[in-house]
Amino acid sequence: SAKTEQKVAEMEAVRASHKELSIGTRFFTHYISRARSHHNCPLCERDFVGGGEEETEFVQMLQNKMAQAPAKTAKLEEDLRGLEATARSLKELQPSWIQYEQLSHEIAEAEAE
Repeated sequence: SAKTEQKVAEMEAVRASHKELSIGTRFFTHYISRARSHHNCPLCERDFVGGGEEETEFVQMLQNKMAQAPAKTAKLEEDLRGLEATARSLKELQPSWIQYEQLSHEIAEAEAE
C-alpha cells in the first residue's frame, strides 16, 4: 500500500542519515588531525591566523559537532526502530486490507445490480 511504501522510504532516509553521520564523524576526526598538523583548513587549505586562536576555534567547532553525534545516532536508531515496527505492522495487515478492498468492491457491485 502507499502507506507501507511511505514508511519504507522514511526508513531508507533515516538509514542514509545514519550513514552520513558516521561518515561525517570520520571526516571530522581527519580534519581535526590535519588542522593540528598543518595549521590550515583541511578543506580550502587556507592558513589559520591569529596565533593559533582560529585553529583552536575550528577544532572546537568540529569537536562539538562530533560530541553531538552519539545523541543524533541514538535518535536516528530510535526513529528507525519505530519505523521498522510500523512497517512490520502494516505488512502484517496487508492481507486484511486486500480482503477488505475486495469485499468492498464486491458489495458495491452487488448493490449496483
